[in-house]
Amino acid sequence: MQAITDKTNNHVAYLHSNMIISLHDEVIGVMLGNCLFSNGKTIGKVIKDKLHHSNGKIIGLVGKEDKKKNVDEVVFHTKAWNIISSIKNHACNWIEEENEWDNQSFLQHFN
Repeated sequence: MQAITDKTNNHVAYLHSNMIISLHDEVIGVMLGNCLFSNGKTIGKVIKDKLHHSNGKIIGLVGKEDKKKNVDEVVFHTKAWNIISSIKNHACNWIEEENEWDNQSFLQHFN
C-alpha cells in the first residue's frame, strides 16, 4: 500500500492494487491507467506521483510503500468492480498540470 497525503501532508488514503482506499477501509475510487474514477465519473489523473483533479490542480501526493495492512482482497475487488461498472465514459481528458493545490479536500472529490 502507498500512502496518499493532502496539502498539509496528512495521510488521507491509500493506493493499493489500483484502488483508492480511505483510512476507514472503504474503496472510494479506482485508478485505470493513470486516470482516477469515483462514483461513475472521472476525477483526474496521476502524473509524476501527484493526483491532479480534472481542473489540473493537485489533490494529493502518492508516497512510498507504506506498511502492509491486512485487507480482504475479495471484498475490496468487488467494491472496486462496482465503481468500474458505474463508469459510463472511460475517456480521460487531457489535463494541464498546475503546481497549485485545489481548495477542496482530497476526500471531497471522492464523494
